[in-house]
Formats: sequence, C-alpha cells, structure tokens
Amino acid sequence: MECVKEIIDPGKLNGIIRLPQKMKKRKVEVIVLPADEPIEESTVQAKLRAVEELNGLIADQSKEKLDEFDNIISRRINLRKTAVEL
Repeated sequence: MECVKEIIDPGKLNGIIRLPQKMKKRKVEVIVLPADEPIEESTVQAKLRAVEELNGLIADQSKEKLDEFDNIISRRINLRKTAVEL
C-alpha cells in the first residue's frame, strides 16, 4: 500500500484538520493513506487471530487430550516446571 508521510508545521493544516491546542505549538507528522485500498493485516493481528483459532480447537478437546497437549508443551518449554491445570 502506498502512503505519504511528512513532518510539517501545524499552521499548514488550518482549515483542513482541527488540532488540539497542544499540537498547534509543535511540529506534527501527517500520514496520508488511500481510502479505497484495504488495510493489510499486520503480522501481530494475524498471529493473534491464529491463537484465537487454536484456542477454539483446543477447547473442544477431551480432558485426556488437553492433558496430553499440556504435557507436550511442558516438555518443550524449559521454564515451566509443573503442568498447568486446564
């Protein structure tokens, strides 16, 4: 996605954008993005969505499967000394 980013004197924005008083005395950064292009999903958002989907899959499992899953994870994470109660 193409964008324009510029640091400018806030006086250039008079009549375009109303700024809070605090911002009128400092330089501001203006970022312009096209309104018709969809915003791409960030990596963090994608990871959070994947974790939510995984949580849904895990919640549907039996107690035995959850215990097995926790046992496997406990072996892979060296910091964990005891299993987590699910």
